[in-house]
Amino acid sequence: MARIKWPSLRKKIFWGRSLAYREFLINLLKSENLIKMGLSGIDVEVKKIDGLLKKFQINKGKIGWAPKDYEPFVKKLCRIKGGLRFQLDLRTALFIRKSLESKQKRQCALRFDLYSILAVAIWGAFETYFIMLFEELYRRKPELLKSGELVTYEEAIAHCNDVVSYLTQKQTERMGHFTPKEMLKYVADRVNFCFSDSKEKRLYELYLIRNIIAHNMGIVQASFRDKLPSSVTVKGNRLRITKVFLDSMLDIIKKCGRDVEKHMMKKFSWWKLGDSRTWLGWVST
Repeated sequence: MARIKWPSLRKKIFWGRSLAYREFLINLLKSENLIKMGLSGIDVEVKKIDGLLKKFQINKGKIGWAPKDYEPFVKKLCRIKGGLRFQLDLRTALFIRKSLESKQKRQCALRFDLYSILAVAIWGAFETYFIMLFEELYRRKPELLKSGELVTYEEAIAHCNDVVSYLTQKQTERMGHFTPKEMLKYVADRVNFCFSDSKEKRLYELYLIRNIIAHNMGIVQASFRDKLPSSVTVKGNRLRITKVFLDSMLDIIKKCGRDVEKHMMKKFSWWKLGDSRTWLGWVST
């Protein structure tokens, strides 16, 4: 049987050794592709509206209040290829044009909503990486679960057949409620890893952005405005995630995950890829 060679591009990407990192990287690559391709539907709608606006090339601007006896005049003239031809009075035509312009503006603004959703997803991938990583680590090296924490007799008896799985579950459930500061302290205490001050500060900024989106519907309180990075904007009181910010977030999250994975590979030299080698991670081009 002929051996299938991996694409040369695979050599340019650090895949790590833990299954947690593989899942983390694949999720980031999906987000990266969504950044590139997710706007196509919005662009299609905007182009449709552009086409309609060209049919309402009206030079005259505002025409004042409508008379009390005003009634819109709309008359279908004939069917043409791809649509219908109408005759309208000027006021009705202006109203339709303004409606189309308003819709186009709303459609263009949807990109910021997409970027916000992706920002939350990228941060979620980062948090999930830590939880999956330690779950994998504790199952491979259960002695790391040793601590001064207590369990009740009831818990011990109920899970006597697989105490390690129970203790691992308790730890990962606890990690799921950590703030970034608590998570970084937990990582430092358990595996002796710390991020640089600049990366740690950046992670706190990203967590603030994530919370504003996820818990406050993107509404920015006045006290938080001076804490926002310059790559995001605020319109009115609502946060707008830009592509520049999202690209930067993706880059720093990827680097932080890679730093942790390389530390784990160095600290636990016995760490090998998990049982499942059949995954087919796809890469961005």
